[in-house]
Amino acid sequence: MNTEKFIANRITIAKNSKTQYSKIISRLCVIAISVSISIIVLSICFGEGLKKSIENNFVELFSNIRIENFTNNDHIYTESDTFSLNPKKIEQIKGLKKINHLQPVLTKFTALSHKNNLNGTILLGIDSTYKIEYINKNIKKGNTDLSWEKGDYPKIIISSKIAKKLEANINDTILFSFARIKKNSSKSDTTATFSNSIISGIYESNIKEFDEKICYVNMNYLRHKFKLNDNTISYYEVFTDGNIDIKKITKIINSPLIKVLSLNEKFPWLYQWVNSFNNNIYFITIIMVIICLINMLSFIIILILERTYMIGILKSFGTNNQRISKIFFYISLKITMKGILYGNLIAIIILFFQNKFEIIKLNPESYFVKKLPFEFPLEKIIQVNILSLILIQFALIIPLLIITRLKPTKILYIK
Repeated sequence: MNTEKFIANRITIAKNSKTQYSKIISRLCVIAISVSISIIVLSICFGEGLKKSIENNFVELFSNIRIENFTNNDHIYTESDTFSLNPKKIEQIKGLKKINHLQPVLTKFTALSHKNNLNGTILLGIDSTYKIEYINKNIKKGNTDLSWEKGDYPKIIISSKIAKKLEANINDTILFSFARIKKNSSKSDTTATFSNSIISGIYESNIKEFDEKICYVNMNYLRHKFKLNDNTISYYEVFTDGNIDIKKITKIINSPLIKVLSLNEKFPWLYQWVNSFNNNIYFITIIMVIICLINMLSFIIILILERTYMIGILKSFGTNNQRISKIFFYISLKITMKGILYGNLIAIIILFFQNKFEIIKLNPESYFVKKLPFEFPLEKIIQVNILSLILIQFALIIPLLIITRLKPTKILYIK
């Protein structure tokens, strides 16, 4: 029979008046641990969810890797210089491990006008290879049909922000105003200056700058309008299944005039911000564990003070400090496990309601998502629970020192 465990159980279920104060403190201790653990679990789930959602949004819009002209600046919302890549090299890149998709994009700056309203815009010329799923997912009105034949007005997909500025809607005709194309120092070709287009779809991406600047048109229309050959593009977007060494792609291209950039290099500020979520999670975890330690320490000290006579009797019968310490260790362990169990349960209930009713909303202009997303990284949560269970037991160090200093003769004499 485990005597220490038996005594610990008797103490925790005792109902005499002397233990009422410690029982109140023990309940408060369970509540404190439950709240702390639930906050830790929620911070992990929401932090991981927000990180993943933001990264996924940017990957879907901008891809993992971009192949572009070396002369391009790092600003994503400007017209890119064009170039062409050998079809054989394109196939070699597609054949690399972890590469799951490659798509060309042709960009042109234009001013859209409708009802005396004007908006500067970057047109993304896309073809049938473009991953249209993300646009489909974010279409609010209309469709993603950008089919075009010579002689027809091109179709355009605009954002809800641009539509609001232009006071335009589905099937409205809007005017493109392109910059003049200079043939030489003395002559200009004005054939590509103006063009009408029809709105086929209105999207909303939750990324403010993207929604304010980007529209989609058929790539063949832009090539025809600007008299470009079939291989001319502004950049290639490369989607991967995981991390890939971009040096492999650079080696295949083998051109000093073309550069390969990862999303991290294109948006360094984004990854610095997203990685700061980890620091916040660590900070919250440390603070909450410290709160648990202080509460457990307070409870055990009070319990020892209430059970001083019991400790004196046990010591008078020859029970050593180690065995007496075990009694309080079992009590601490029981309360901690109860608090951790309730804390995880509270967190799961909150996550359920957030998933069901989207209670917590976010400003998409600041966080790139409308609701607070979450992930449930089971492995991390288990690790945090185990770590918390172990660390909270360090609260016993000071009470154990108190136990070792208690002398049975003095305790029983005072009693």
